[in-house]
Amino acid sequence: MADKVRLVVLCEDMAQADFARHIINRHFRHLHRLRFETAPAGKGSGEQWVRKQYPIQLRALRAHGDERVGLLVIVDGDVDGVARRRGDLVRENPRLAGERVAIWVPMRNVESWFRCLQGDTAVEETTDYKGWPDTIDPKEAARRWDPGRECPLPSGQDARSEIARLAP
Repeated sequence: MADKVRLVVLCEDMAQADFARHIINRHFRHLHRLRFETAPAGKGSGEQWVRKQYPIQLRALRAHGDERVGLLVIVDGDVDGVARRRGDLVRENPRLAGERVAIWVPMRNVESWFRCLQGDTAVEETTDYKGWPDTIDPKEAARRWDPGRECPLPSGQDARSEIARLAP
Protein backbone atom coordinates (compact mmCIF):
# COMPACT_ATOMS: atom_id res chain seq x y z
CA MET A 1 0.00 0.00 0.00
CA ALA A 2 3.02 2.30 0.37
CA ASP A 3 3.12 2.95 -3.37
CA LYS A 4 -0.54 4.00 -3.54
CA VAL A 5 -1.60 7.62 -4.05
CA ARG A 6 -4.99 8.84 -2.83
CA LEU A 7 -6.54 11.08 -5.50
CA VAL A 8 -9.05 13.91 -5.73
CA VAL A 9 -10.40 14.64 -9.21
CA LEU A 10 -11.72 18.17 -9.69
CA CYS A 11 -13.71 18.56 -12.89
CA GLU A 12 -16.45 20.43 -14.74
CA ASP A 13 -18.91 17.67 -15.60
CA MET A 14 -19.81 13.99 -15.47
CA ALA A 15 -18.26 13.22 -18.88
CA GLN A 16 -14.86 14.37 -17.57
CA ALA A 17 -15.39 12.54 -14.26
CA ASP A 18 -16.41 9.27 -15.94
CA PHE A 19 -13.51 9.43 -18.41
CA ALA A 20 -11.00 10.08 -15.61
CA ARG A 21 -12.47 7.29 -13.44
CA HIS A 22 -12.19 4.73 -16.23
CA ILE A 23 -8.67 5.86 -17.28
CA ILE A 24 -7.43 5.67 -13.68
CA ASN A 25 -9.05 2.29 -12.96
CA ARG A 26 -7.72 0.81 -16.19
CA HIS A 27 -4.19 2.23 -16.41
CA PHE A 28 -3.09 3.78 -13.12
CA ARG A 29 -3.62 1.27 -10.32
CA HIS A 30 -1.38 3.26 -7.96
CA LEU A 31 -4.11 5.91 -7.79
CA HIS A 32 -6.81 4.81 -5.37
CA ARG A 33 -9.50 6.03 -2.98
CA LEU A 34 -10.75 8.37 -5.67
CA ARG A 35 -12.90 11.31 -4.66
CA PHE A 36 -14.64 13.33 -7.35
CA GLU A 37 -15.52 16.99 -6.98
CA THR A 38 -17.70 17.85 -9.97
CA ALA A 39 -19.33 21.20 -10.73
CA PRO A 40 -23.05 21.16 -9.96
CA ALA A 41 -24.99 20.72 -13.22
CA GLY A 42 -27.04 23.70 -14.32
CA LYS A 43 -25.51 26.08 -11.76
CA GLY A 44 -23.37 28.26 -14.06
CA SER A 45 -19.97 27.87 -15.64
CA GLY A 46 -18.17 24.63 -14.81
CA GLU A 47 -14.85 26.28 -15.67
CA GLN A 48 -15.44 29.08 -13.16
CA TRP A 49 -16.48 26.57 -10.50
CA VAL A 50 -13.27 24.56 -11.05
CA ARG A 51 -11.21 27.76 -10.90
CA LYS A 52 -12.80 28.67 -7.53
CA GLN A 53 -12.37 25.16 -6.13
CA TYR A 54 -8.75 24.71 -7.25
CA PRO A 55 -7.11 26.76 -4.44
CA ILE A 56 -9.35 25.07 -1.86
CA GLN A 57 -8.39 21.59 -3.07
CA LEU A 58 -4.73 22.60 -3.36
CA ARG A 59 -4.69 23.80 0.27
CA ALA A 60 -6.34 20.54 1.34
CA LEU A 61 -3.70 18.53 -0.53
CA ARG A 62 -0.89 20.52 1.09
CA ALA A 63 -2.39 20.02 4.54
CA HIS A 64 -1.64 16.29 4.22
CA GLY A 65 2.11 16.91 4.41
CA ASP A 66 4.09 13.85 3.37
CA GLU A 67 1.01 11.68 2.88
CA ARG A 68 0.67 10.32 -0.66
CA VAL A 69 -2.20 12.40 -2.04
CA GLY A 70 -2.76 13.86 -5.47
CA LEU A 71 -5.05 16.21 -7.34
CA LEU A 72 -6.16 15.83 -10.95
CA VAL A 73 -7.86 18.94 -12.33
CA ILE A 74 -9.82 18.71 -15.58
CA VAL A 75 -11.06 21.91 -17.19
CA ASP A 76 -12.14 22.43 -20.80
CA GLY A 77 -9.91 24.72 -22.80
CA ASP A 78 -12.88 26.04 -24.78
CA VAL A 79 -11.38 28.71 -27.07
CA ASP A 80 -8.68 29.86 -24.63
CA GLY A 81 -6.09 27.12 -25.12
CA VAL A 82 -4.14 24.84 -22.81
CA ALA A 83 -1.49 27.33 -21.70
CA ARG A 84 -3.95 30.10 -20.87
CA ARG A 85 -6.40 27.84 -19.05
CA ARG A 86 -3.63 26.22 -17.00
CA GLY A 87 -2.14 29.66 -16.40
CA ASP A 88 -5.48 30.92 -15.07
CA LEU A 89 -5.35 28.17 -12.46
CA VAL A 90 -1.70 28.30 -11.39
CA ARG A 91 -1.04 32.05 -11.59
CA GLU A 92 -2.08 32.70 -7.99
CA ASN A 93 -1.68 29.12 -6.76
CA PRO A 94 1.35 27.62 -8.50
CA ARG A 95 2.13 23.94 -8.31
CA LEU A 96 5.23 23.27 -6.24
CA ALA A 97 8.06 20.98 -7.31
CA GLY A 98 7.23 17.41 -6.43
CA GLU A 99 3.54 18.08 -5.79
CA ARG A 100 1.20 15.49 -7.22
CA VAL A 101 -0.98 17.96 -9.11
CA ALA A 102 -1.89 17.30 -12.74
CA ILE A 103 -4.01 19.56 -14.93
CA TRP A 104 -5.76 18.22 -18.02
CA VAL A 105 -7.10 20.80 -20.45
CA PRO A 106 -9.01 19.09 -23.28
CA MET A 107 -9.42 21.39 -26.26
CA ARG A 108 -12.19 22.45 -27.01
CA ASN A 109 -13.77 19.98 -24.63
CA VAL A 110 -13.29 16.36 -23.55
CA GLU A 111 -15.55 15.21 -26.36
CA SER A 112 -12.75 16.15 -28.80
CA TRP A 113 -10.63 13.49 -27.12
CA PHE A 114 -13.49 10.98 -27.38
CA ARG A 115 -13.79 11.63 -31.14
CA CYS A 116 -10.03 11.22 -31.56
CA LEU A 117 -10.04 7.97 -29.58
CA GLN A 118 -12.81 6.55 -31.73
CA GLY A 119 -10.57 7.06 -34.76
CA ASP A 120 -12.00 10.26 -36.23
CA THR A 121 -9.02 11.48 -38.26
CA ALA A 122 -10.71 14.80 -39.06
CA VAL A 123 -11.09 15.80 -35.41
CA GLU A 124 -9.53 19.10 -34.42
CA GLU A 125 -9.47 21.14 -31.26
CA THR A 126 -11.56 24.15 -32.24
CA THR A 127 -14.86 22.37 -32.99
CA ASP A 128 -17.33 21.82 -30.17
CA TYR A 129 -18.15 18.09 -30.32
CA LYS A 130 -20.36 18.12 -27.24
CA GLY A 131 -23.68 16.50 -28.10
CA TRP A 132 -22.59 14.93 -31.41
CA PRO A 133 -24.75 11.79 -31.65
CA ASP A 134 -22.11 9.32 -32.84
CA THR A 135 -19.42 10.14 -30.26
CA ILE A 136 -18.32 7.24 -28.06
CA ASP A 137 -19.04 7.38 -24.34
CA PRO A 138 -16.39 8.09 -21.65
CA LYS A 139 -15.99 4.41 -20.71
CA GLU A 140 -15.31 3.35 -24.31
CA ALA A 141 -12.96 6.33 -24.81
CA ALA A 142 -11.00 5.27 -21.71
CA ARG A 143 -10.84 1.69 -22.99
CA ARG A 144 -9.23 2.95 -26.21
CA TRP A 145 -6.83 5.30 -24.42
CA ASP A 146 -3.30 3.90 -24.51
CA PRO A 147 -0.84 5.69 -22.20
CA GLY A 148 2.08 4.56 -24.34
CA ARG A 149 0.72 5.80 -27.66
CA GLU A 150 1.10 9.34 -28.90
CA CYS A 151 -2.07 11.38 -29.25
CA PRO A 152 -2.60 13.40 -32.45
CA LEU A 153 -4.32 16.20 -30.49
CA PRO A 154 -1.84 18.51 -28.72
CA SER A 155 -4.05 18.81 -25.63
CA GLY A 156 -4.33 15.03 -25.43
CA GLN A 157 -0.57 14.63 -25.67
CA ASP A 158 -0.17 17.27 -22.95
CA ALA A 159 -2.53 15.27 -20.70
CA ARG A 160 -0.37 12.18 -21.15
CA SER A 161 2.67 14.05 -19.83
CA GLU A 162 0.65 15.67 -17.01
CA ILE A 163 -0.43 12.28 -15.61
CA ALA A 164 3.23 11.56 -14.80
CA ARG A 165 2.97 14.22 -12.06
CA LEU A 166 0.77 11.80 -10.11
CA ALA A 167 3.43 9.10 -9.89
CA PRO A 168 3.89 7.44 -6.49
